[in-house]
Amino acid sequence: MRDLQKSLVRIKVLGAKKMKTILFVLLILGLSWLVPEVLRADCVGLGGYTSWAPENDQKIIFYRGSRPIAAVKLQDCKVYPDSSVRLVKSYVCGGDKMFIDGQECRLFSVDSLAF
Repeated sequence: MRDLQKSLVRIKVLGAKKMKTILFVLLILGLSWLVPEVLRADCVGLGGYTSWAPENDQKIIFYRGSRPIAAVKLQDCKVYPDSSVRLVKSYVCGGDKMFIDGQECRLFSVDSLAF
């Protein structure tokens, strides 16, 4: 009878540990679903860029020479081939700001393209 009680207690302890692990994993997955930018936040030094080109009206590719170094997605602005682009700082991350045609724009995401 005591062996059975010890076994049941052992199962409960293992079940509680497993449940904590499962809850922790679910919490991390839930947070990553709610705030995906936290997990994929990327920052890039754009201080040495030599040119840029719009990929579409809300995405800019920055180049150093002929090599792409970063793709920047704009949150609330549009960019055109004849737009003027001005960085506020040289090291940018998602959520930072830059100026497009004199208008302050927030960066939705910054992805490094350099290898």
